[in-house]
Amino acid sequence: MHNHDTGCSIGVIGAGGGAGASVLAAVLATRAARAGHETVLVDLAPHGGGIDVLLGCEHEPGPRWHDLAGADGRVDAEALLPRLPRSTDGVALLSYGRGWVDVPDRAVRAVCGPLAEAAHVTVHDLGHQPPDWADELDAVLLVTPGRVPALAAAQVLTDRLLRLGARPWLVPRGIDDATLPLVAEALDLPVLEPLPHEPRVADDVDAGVTPGERERSPLAATADRVLRRLLVERDVA
Repeated sequence: MHNHDTGCSIGVIGAGGGAGASVLAAVLATRAARAGHETVLVDLAPHGGGIDVLLGCEHEPGPRWHDLAGADGRVDAEALLPRLPRSTDGVALLSYGRGWVDVPDRAVRAVCGPLAEAAHVTVHDLGHQPPDWADELDAVLLVTPGRVPALAAAQVLTDRLLRLGARPWLVPRGIDDATLPLVAEALDLPVLEPLPHEPRVADDVDAGVTPGERERSPLAATADRVLRRLLVERDVA
């Protein structure tokens, strides 16, 4: 679901709960917007409570997935994009709300494809389930903590992503330097960038501070490096 001419479409997926995928997706989108790219952050994790909460704009008006669940056929992204809620950094968000809604795959495809074509950078928070159209993303970042259950989940997700024809990258979290090459070899994935530990993230979110927003934030610096690499590969930078 990428624009082959100008855009970069990124998926972020976590190997197990609490991997940090949603935080990484939010920081990537925020840093892309701050760099001047028209950026959309798409929430595809219905169990997550809404990624708009992470960016502190859950009270901003605008359509959420429950408003678009009936979409059938390609939506008009040029009309939808200006209506979406925006973070203070200018990220356009399509998120779930605080009520459960079943969004059929046809609606997801009808909305996500046009949005990705209308924006310079589109970041999809995939939760823990790769979509069938993962091969249409320019890159899928697999956030993998260094715990045994997470490593086992990473093997399953890697197998699924490769079977779908996706382009997954390993984003390790809390895996020491000695173990990382072994994990990368076992998964047979290229390492993109380790995800740093930033202990204040949870408190920041509770206080309405966007993850990675603080000065000299390791998360922000990591996201900047990831974006530069992916955007250069897509020739968007």
